[in-house]
Amino acid sequence: FSSSRPRPVVINIPIDVLEEVAEAGLPLPEMRRLPPPGPDPASIAAAADLLRGAKRVMLIAGGGAQGAAREIAALAEQLGAVVQLTINARGLLPPDHPQLADFGIGKDPGRLVMDQASVVIAIGTEIGETDYDFYSTKPFAIGTKFIRIDIDPRQIAIGPRPDIAIVSDAGLAVAALAQAVKASAPDTAWAKVSAERLSRIAATHREPEDPLYDRLLDTIRDASVDPILVGDSTKAVYRAGLTYRSPKPRSFFSASTGFGTLGYALPAAIGAKIAMPGRPVIALVGDGGAQFTLPELISAREAEAGIVMLVWNNHGYREIRDYMVSKEIKPVAVDPIAPDFIKAAESVGVPGRRVESLDELAAALRSHDRSAKLPLLLEAGPSIKG
Repeated sequence: FSSSRPRPVVINIPIDVLEEVAEAGLPLPEMRRLPPPGPDPASIAAAADLLRGAKRVMLIAGGGAQGAAREIAALAEQLGAVVQLTINARGLLPPDHPQLADFGIGKDPGRLVMDQASVVIAIGTEIGETDYDFYSTKPFAIGTKFIRIDIDPRQIAIGPRPDIAIVSDAGLAVAALAQAVKASAPDTAWAKVSAERLSRIAATHREPEDPLYDRLLDTIRDASVDPILVGDSTKAVYRAGLTYRSPKPRSFFSASTGFGTLGYALPAAIGAKIAMPGRPVIALVGDGGAQFTLPELISAREAEAGIVMLVWNNHGYREIRDYMVSKEIKPVAVDPIAPDFIKAAESVGVPGRRVESLDELAAALRSHDRSAKLPLLLEAGPSIKG
């Protein structure tokens, strides 16, 4: 697990083993942790040759690069590269970094910037369709020189064929590449212009409610110190997948990629809080998704996981309803009856309240101590002011 691609592991223990008698006090066998694999020097040299003199470089980083934030920032600055991040890589560059491009690689404007690049480097990303093809009008393809870095050789064998493949831990490979290139006085003009242009597009290319979602997400991020935002499948989180700028790595993940599991955020937030008890954890959940796992508030209370569950109540499965309406399909089964979420929380000893403005939301988040052991439920909706 320490030397390959991290992923869930299932361990089955047969019942007859569980029933065996074990001698108390036996020492546990020593765990031999293997170091992560490093890059092949010949591949690094070939990639460095490709990058020397390249005027327009794009870095695309995914969740597998979360442990390489410092190295990626250094390489991007060294090459004058524009950087686009997948959802699971949010926070690898600071929100205000001038080379960070908003409006991700899955949208046509982001693709246009990629098409202008002379070299594209993909680091720790599956190049999965929910990040790359979900919003675009054409399948993802790279028409320029392509370097791919991944710890899993099977991932490199899937998707666009790279000119140079580097099987390695992301941090080790990027650090070696930076050392091999040794660029000086990089020209960052193209990267900065591209990043600014994409940010402007993100500000104008919106559905009617998107400005409210942007303000909501900024409020959640800025009202808390070092927050972890866990998103469910709800409209505000879909917007976050495009434009949310996380303050640091491992601070934003959601169910709106992959299978889009409704109800994911609440139990996932409990796990995040148990793993990181000193950080505020906010689960952003729609009223429809909340009904799938609402009883897990009891689990949060029993585990003393003091998360904030923010229910975005827009009265139904709005994402699905809006899609049906746009396709002239009569809406069916998209208006579930919702419980009184505040009373439901209070019935299991969890305080709840409705916030009517973004200022009120910010105050509620600030007042919820990051070390609190009691969860808090907040409810808001499209009528929120601010």
